[in-house]
Amino acid sequence: VQERILKPKDVDVVCGRGEALVQDHPGNRAFYELMERHRPIYKSMGPNKVDKTCLASNIQQELMDSKCRFLKRAKDAQGEYWEPLSKDKVRQKITHALNNDPNKERERTRTRRREQRENSNNLRFYR
Repeated sequence: VQERILKPKDVDVVCGRGEALVQDHPGNRAFYELMERHRPIYKSMGPNKVDKTCLASNIQQELMDSKCRFLKRAKDAQGEYWEPLSKDKVRQKITHALNNDPNKERERTRTRRREQRENSNNLRFYR
């Protein structure tokens, strides 16, 4: 039976895309700061998957020891609630966060959107 959580705690990491809650939640901010501190170590490991997995597992254990949960939104007949992610999903989230610098991701997204707008404008010119 999956645990129903009505309100995330400040130490929790809430998962979702593009929601203000996700970006502003105290647990998410602390998680991003933790990833910033560990990212240089992770990147210095090169292609060594064993060491990278070990680092991600150590970070996961550190988060679990601090009572941090990774939560996703869920919905049923009784309404909306939060449910914890599996340990495998949490490790995937940690690894993804270590691999991807959010500042570089935002810049890539901006560049991609700018190129799409320019391509769209060029297409209109030729019609």
